[in-house]
Amino acid sequence: ARSGRKVLLLDADMRKEKKMYGTGCEHTLAEYLKEETSIESIVYPTNYNGMDVLPGGKADSPVQLLCSARMRTLLEVLRENYDFIIMDIPSAGAAADANAVLGYVDQVLLVAAPERSYKKQIIECYETFEKYGVSLLGVIVNRVDKYGYHDYVRNANYYVEDGKHKPNILEYVQKYLLQLKNMRQLAKKNEGNPKSEKKKKQKKSKK
Repeated sequence: ARSGRKVLLLDADMRKEKKMYGTGCEHTLAEYLKEETSIESIVYPTNYNGMDVLPGGKADSPVQLLCSARMRTLLEVLRENYDFIIMDIPSAGAAADANAVLGYVDQVLLVAAPERSYKKQIIECYETFEKYGVSLLGVIVNRVDKYGYHDYVRNANYYVEDGKHKPNILEYVQKYLLQLKNMRQLAKKNEGNPKSEKKKKQKKSKK
């Protein structure tokens, strides 16, 4: 927004209603999708020039609303008026509405927390992004303990203590996404390979 681009912050998480302090938001995305209000009444300015916000509100059936024709129409209108639309969605893998939103976006920023986000969850999220053709732009680490902040900073540079490497969550993300990528490249390489096909047949015959 500071560079002169028009930016919209769109809250697509309608499972928990959040208070938008200082914006005077009266109507929400949920109300618009339920045909209770218009597009003009759900977009509000912020304290930053060029940045607006669209509150999500709360709905009993968010997946159905996000997959509706009314949602697609809304995004078409918004794309014509904004350079960037940043959407806040529920936890990927934990709620079906997160997957519903992925069909509308180009890139994703994954939010993870130390000692809360597991490697399996991160890999599953990455696989889901690939399935929908969405590229992973980067990872945001939140809920960092302020008292252990310096430890997290040191860990980012391969911090070693007592001869043992202590990886942080960013390293886990990079390591396992790279492993996943290498495994898939190897699988593609072995497709149609006579030796690999022969080994598969031998395994089947032993069974």
